[in-house]
Amino acid sequence: MVGPFISLFIVLSAWAVVSFVIGTMVNTGSDAGGLQSIAQIINMVLGFAGILSVLAVPIGFVVGIIYMVKQDKPMTPPSEPPTPPSVAS
Repeated sequence: MVGPFISLFIVLSAWAVVSFVIGTMVNTGSDAGGLQSIAQIINMVLGFAGILSVLAVPIGFVVGIIYMVKQDKPMTPPSEPPTPPSVAS
């Protein structure tokens, strides 16, 4: 399953963007106290999402193997063979 890897990539990308933006805003002299507390909350949420993504990797791996190994149900043959069409002469 690809979902956990995609979500992990998205979480890491979002963390990098948020860290860059907050770091740039703090260095320019904006309200540093408020921005740092917001950054901590965002980092905590993204960290939790990253943990869930990493924990979902083995689950997705197992589900993917089950889907690959799972065989389709065999079709049951009809109870009577079909009759051939009659040729009118």
